[in-house]
Amino acid sequence: MKKYKLYKSGKALVIGVVFSGLILLTGGMNVSADSVTSNQTSQVVQNQSSDSPTKTDTATSSSVSSQEPVKTVESTTENNESSTKNENSDTQTSTANTSSTNEKTDTSSSQDTLNSQSSSTTDKVTSVGEQDNATKAVADTSKNVSEPDVSLQVQGQDYGWQNAVQQNQSAGTVGQSKRVEAVKITVNNSDNTYQGDVVYQTHLAGTGWQNEVKDGAVSGTVGQSRQIEAIKVHLTGELANKYDIYYRVHIQNFGWLDWASNGGVAGSTGLGLRVEAIQFMLNLKQQAFTQSTQRASVSAADMSFQVQGQDYGWQNTVSNDAVGGTTGQSKRVEAIKIYNDNHGLSGDIVYQVHLANTGWQNAVSDGQLAGTVGQSRQMEAIKVNLTGDLASYYDIYYRVHIQDYGWLDWTADNGLAGSTGLAKRIEAIQLNLVRKGNGAPKIGTAYLDKSKVVHANQPVYFSQLDSRWSSHRFNDYTMGQAGCVPTSIAMVLNGSYGIKVSPDDVRSVMDNISVTSLGASGQDLVNTVNYYGRTVEHASNVTRTAELLQQGVPIIFYVGIGGGMTHAIVAYGYSNGATQIYDPYNRMYFNGWYNVNYISSRLSQDSDDWNSGRPVFAIM
Repeated sequence: MKKYKLYKSGKALVIGVVFSGLILLTGGMNVSADSVTSNQTSQVVQNQSSDSPTKTDTATSSSVSSQEPVKTVESTTENNESSTKNENSDTQTSTANTSSTNEKTDTSSSQDTLNSQSSSTTDKVTSVGEQDNATKAVADTSKNVSEPDVSLQVQGQDYGWQNAVQQNQSAGTVGQSKRVEAVKITVNNSDNTYQGDVVYQTHLAGTGWQNEVKDGAVSGTVGQSRQIEAIKVHLTGELANKYDIYYRVHIQNFGWLDWASNGGVAGSTGLGLRVEAIQFMLNLKQQAFTQSTQRASVSAADMSFQVQGQDYGWQNTVSNDAVGGTTGQSKRVEAIKIYNDNHGLSGDIVYQVHLANTGWQNAVSDGQLAGTVGQSRQMEAIKVNLTGDLASYYDIYYRVHIQDYGWLDWTADNGLAGSTGLAKRIEAIQLNLVRKGNGAPKIGTAYLDKSKVVHANQPVYFSQLDSRWSSHRFNDYTMGQAGCVPTSIAMVLNGSYGIKVSPDDVRSVMDNISVTSLGASGQDLVNTVNYYGRTVEHASNVTRTAELLQQGVPIIFYVGIGGGMTHAIVAYGYSNGATQIYDPYNRMYFNGWYNVNYISSRLSQDSDDWNSGRPVFAIM
């Protein structure tokens, strides 16, 4: 018997054993290619017959040594089968020449046994290979995948680039009021991690949203002192299939907001609030995320409203700074609803209305009805205020257009707009939600009540050219030539306050008071009005002029009419920025309604006209 090493690998050893011209294969799992123990050899020998002919050994030795090296288990089996057939033929011939019939029978039986053993051994080797492949497949399926290696790095005010941090750690600063200016997010892919990218973009002050970047690229700015105000992050590839990415920011005035995820906005837009710190974490999709995601961002609030009125019912909802209701149609507003979309900011828009024959209703908010529907009851006043974050970042401005007065001035933040005790209907409303620090309407007289209203009626028109007094002397000239001031005073005293005087009556009084030779100075006017028991206010600017006109106060202007000449005119009433002008010179220079700004731009520049103050005289 001789042994031959036919196959070796890192996992199995196949040994060929020659016995009676047959090749028997045997092997073992996980045996080194160069180590065959004496126990293995002993086992092989014990399985063979002890009286094998010498000739057979020689022939078998010659047959084996002439074969090519075997490379696979399958080819080894085929070659063994072929070799066995040839050796069987040689053995049968030799036995026929040298042995009896009984010996043939014994040899044939021995060969059958060996063939059976060879086949069984081959089957075992094949089974070992199949088992090895199956084991490898299981290992591939259940290989351990490492957690993704994602890091975050920020650059900020005063401190530059910080060291990178991992998930659940914060980057930036808290409690130092320092802005984050730039961000890098890096994912380190390896063979045993899920593949994919982290994609991110930032919202910058004065710029808005930048383009998306990834792979550790800079999002934001360096060296520009420009704050990041919000960030969006999402995953791609296998990472996105297996994980959700959550992130949150610590922002100015709010602190830590709640968590955003998978491309949602974290931070603020439209409020000018800096991001001061950032934190992120990865969460397997099959695992519940237990942190709050309710308010991950805040942004500029929106406001809209709608009114219901006489004959037209509910109008369409209008947006911020628009007008609801009607003007010039004498139709009452009866109800209002104000809506607020505060985009993460806390707080409400609270509003309350005053109704005819009812007074002030309870305050409401969030689109609730204020006023009445189907009762033909007019709204006469309104007040509006903000609460919560809204009040911290915004002011609410509003004004109303009311019966007989037109548009009143703006008020804000729970101020009164409209009137009470005067039975004046609101005909239109304008609301404007303004972020603090931005341009806002100028506040003036937005509300009228009995105690603040001068009960002056419309002036009665007189002409200085009326033949009943036009030729009468006034100072060094006649009424027709220079009587515009006494005629204007007479219009106001007679029509507005019921003092029954004519222009000629006022001329007689003023002629004794006036110290000028032509017309009347500002001080002459004040002294004459005081003589009749009324007072004068010099309207200090256009805004105050409009306020007084809105309150029903008649006003006398000294204006220039060209050629160095000045002229006194009377103004009464106010609507959409205009007032009605009464020109005592037979309405030659002015006739009808004029913009208050225009009239104010034409004030006299004569020093005598200014000697008591600005030549805009409100007669009260």
